[in-house]
Amino acid sequence: GAVEFAGGAGGSRVVNNVFAGISGDGDTFGIRSYRAGGLRVENNIFYGIKGAGLQLNEMSRFGEYRNNIFARCGGGIDLRGGVRAGSAAAGAVVDYNIFHRNAADIVADPRDLSLLDHPMTGNCLGGARQGEASCDPMFVDAATGDFRVRGSSPAIDAADPRSPVPAGGGARSDIGRYERGAGEPPDTLL
Repeated sequence: GAVEFAGGAGGSRVVNNVFAGISGDGDTFGIRSYRAGGLRVENNIFYGIKGAGLQLNEMSRFGEYRNNIFARCGGGIDLRGGVRAGSAAAGAVVDYNIFHRNAADIVADPRDLSLLDHPMTGNCLGGARQGEASCDPMFVDAATGDFRVRGSSPAIDAADPRSPVPAGGGARSDIGRYERGAGEPPDTLL
């Protein structure tokens, strides 16, 4: 995996990054949290990850996961919970994400989803069996690592309405790392 948060890392933020091409034997992930609640994972791209883009294990509650793109992953967001059922979903916010051609978009026990802060809002679910064409983020050229989106992408002006719009951006913030019309965003891991 690329980033793992455990124990005292609760409350960290991961913003404006690309996690791509993570594969291997066993359990793979873009970001994994274990006993690190209150994470904020926003405006990232998770692409071509063998396992979950975002894997939330035991006691990873009260996180905010919004404005991300999950494409061609084994799972988009995996709310595992671990030993304490529901402990990854409790109080979590899963809003305004795009899911496209993942083996599964949201991996969770349906009972755990009832523990979210509120019902998921503004997500475009586009797994292999769920109307994938409408959720295609339309990357410029993912094969060469160009994860900017084309002008007709459903990511444009589709982020959480409360998200700030970067200078030069549109009427509303975009989903993913790149804001159309704005300059290169900084990588942020706080």
